Amino acid sequence: MDSKGIITTVVGGGQESGDGARTTEAKLSTPRGLFIDGSGNLFISDYTGARIRKVEGVAAPTTLKIGIFAPEPPPPVTVTTAKSRAVVVAIVTQNGSPVAGTSVAFSRSVSGWVADYRWRGTTNTSGLAQVEIVADSPILSMANASGYYSARATDATGAVVGIWMSIPINGGKETTLTLPVGGMASIEGTRLLNTSSTLGLYANYPNPFNPTTQIAYELPEAGEMRLVIYNALGQEVRALVQGKQEAGYYRVTWDGKDAVGRQVSSGLYFYRLTSGGFAETRKMMLLK
Repeated sequence: MDSKGIITTVVGGGQESGDGARTTEAKLSTPRGLFIDGSGNLFISDYTGARIRKVEGVAAPTTLKIGIFAPEPPPPVTVTTAKSRAVVVAIVTQNGSPVAGTSVAFSRSVSGWVADYRWRGTTNTSGLAQVEIVADSPILSMANASGYYSARATDATGAVVGIWMSIPINGGKETTLTLPVGGMASIEGTRLLNTSSTLGLYANYPNPFNPTTQIAYELPEAGEMRLVIYNALGQEVRALVQGKQEAGYYRVTWDGKDAVGRQVSSGLYFYRLTSGGFAETRKMMLLK
């Protein structure tokens, strides 16, 4: 058995399993590879326990070796530079009063492109919504989120409350602006974005999704971290990222597959980020 748990050679009588028991009684916790010998005996390797289970005479004789339990490779993780990220603090008002429970979405204004209101947030009781913009769309430069944007507010029924055009937003900065219903957007102030002092796990996009979605997170300091997908029963589906990472802002794509590459079914899923003594969990919906 190699370092990945795949059986490469079968020799001898096959009496020892690796855990002190006979091969026909070996316990399995993380099955990883299969081997069928010339007598039709099936051998199953266990990656975690470094042992092999033998099931006698269940298959036609063959010398085929199959590594069907090889783990799905981890998806690439993108480190986002300062200028490819912007934060908007939008305050929606009507007749001078804050509007709560309104969805506020932003789209990059590019001539010839259909508006894509992909960055969004919901106003609180003070009419305030914080929206994060990341330059990861085909209509954006991967290096800079700066440009002009349009904003759209919708109520709980999906009806459009207001639209505001030509809003300048700069990458690497937090922009505070007021969006009065029936009026023009006005910028109240800007400040440089600083590295967060707390762990940050952001809303995935798109959500609902099919078949892929992006998850963004922020680490305030270097350290061991883990980003894991769970199903609605709380069972681990796949560890997307784990290991030591430097402080920074990261993005990773989940392709809707579990740890061994099987496409998961439609439904509610959770993604959880842990680092040090901190943890945060969000939910997402896969619809097919």
